[in-house]
Amino acid sequence: MALKKNRFIDRNLDWCEKTLAEWEKDVSDHPFDKLEDRWGMKTTQKGGVTHVIVASIEQQKESHRKTMKDIFDLLPRVNELRAEEDAKKNRNDEKGRGDTEMPDIMKD
Repeated sequence: MALKKNRFIDRNLDWCEKTLAEWEKDVSDHPFDKLEDRWGMKTTQKGGVTHVIVASIEQQKESHRKTMKDIFDLLPRVNELRAEEDAKKNRNDEKGRGDTEMPDIMKD
C-alpha cells in the first residue's frame, strides 16, 4: 500500500516559522515589566463617552503566558516538518531517475 504524500510540508513549515517569528517578536516587544493598562473609549447608553480599561496588566500577562506556551507547543512541530523536508530532499538526491542507457526497443 502506497503511503500518502504530504504535499503541504513546505507550506506548513513556512507558515509555522512565520507564526513563531511573529509570536516571539510580540512577546519580546512587550516585556512584563513594561506593561500598562490599555485604555479605550466606550459609548454610554445616553450617547456620551467614558474611559474604560480595554486590557488590564493581568490580562496582558495571561495572554503573553499563553502565547509563550503556544510557541513551545509549536516548536516540536516545526522541527518535525524540518526533519521531513530534509529527509525528502535527501531521498530525492540519492535516488536517480532511470538508467543512462536507453532500452533497445526505444532506439529505433
